Amino acid sequence: MLNAGLRTIQYISVVKDVINKVVPPVLILIIAGISAYGQTGSRLQQKIVVPAENIRFDSLLHLISKQSGVKFSLNTRKFPPSKIIHVKKGSQPVAQVLADIKAGTGIYYTLLDSHIIFADNPPHKKEEVILPTVHHHKKILPAKPVTVVPLELHSLAGISRSIDTPSIHIHAIHPGKLSQVINNPVSAEKSRIELPLFVKAGVTAEEFFYMNTGIQAGLPFLYGIASYNTNFKYSNFRYGLRTSIRLTDSWRLHLMVTTGNSIKQTYDSSRMNRLVKMRLNKAAVLAERKLGRHFTVQLGLSFNDLQTKYYRNGVEAPLSFPEPTADKRFNFLKPPYSIWSNYSPSSSSYNKLWIGMQIGLFYNIHFFKTRY
Repeated sequence: MLNAGLRTIQYISVVKDVINKVVPPVLILIIAGISAYGQTGSRLQQKIVVPAENIRFDSLLHLISKQSGVKFSLNTRKFPPSKIIHVKKGSQPVAQVLADIKAGTGIYYTLLDSHIIFADNPPHKKEEVILPTVHHHKKILPAKPVTVVPLELHSLAGISRSIDTPSIHIHAIHPGKLSQVINNPVSAEKSRIELPLFVKAGVTAEEFFYMNTGIQAGLPFLYGIASYNTNFKYSNFRYGLRTSIRLTDSWRLHLMVTTGNSIKQTYDSSRMNRLVKMRLNKAAVLAERKLGRHFTVQLGLSFNDLQTKYYRNGVEAPLSFPEPTADKRFNFLKPPYSIWSNYSPSSSSYNKLWIGMQIGLFYNIHFFKTRY
């Protein structure tokens, strides 16, 4: 009896130790799960401030993540970051912004812990399968002779089946950053590369040529420009290259380099025939501001280099006059001022430099869907 009592006491002690070791961690996990679920729901109800009604998709997600702490995962091939999203402006819950995104674009989302995963199809719900009531009746069938079929007849030679399933690559989710979920299609169709091509047409004005009509076309980081410039007395055709970077949704910064064909002027006299050729080279830094969907205005500073060459009877030759006389009698294109000049009476060519300004208004022709 004494041994049985000791065994019972030992069993009770072991059970108590197990309860003390197992029950507290389980309770902590349950409380943590409930807390995480409540915290995720509260993040969706947390209010954020949306500064504009039309905003880029990536800018909107970054804004929500910064203000609420919610992280996002999406397939950038299906949902381009440059897509313009129409949402309500002002203070509103995260859930309301997600509802506006769904209503305007048809993009669905799934909540997974503190992450929101965007998808182009709504989450699938398992349909409840209702089985008809089956009444089992025993039926006695007469015995049939057993037919032995050779094993070779169960398969058809030369025919095989294989089932291919698409693979899914999920990039690691990093806090504070946008992650990507990319589905690899099974078909052999090559993926298309979308480039933000654009075409713009507009007018500009500067201190040298007062009316310039031109066109810009290409990619934002490198595009070509061509224009016809005039000061209502002399005209020429100009061309060059530009590059730009996006500062905000409404502002861009451009760097431009252009040149043009030479403008000629002849001066006939009884003893000789003089010819003057002048060419303008320009580099400029311009700031661009969007004015609605199509129009943009550009304003900036330009660095100008005016090259001048003198000819006498078809051969390069110096004027042999001081610079004020050359400007007055032969230099038909005159900048408003100069910061440097290497004119010499004994030289047949020289350069004159100055800093000017340029302003322009352009219309964006949306030939392509992708936003520039």
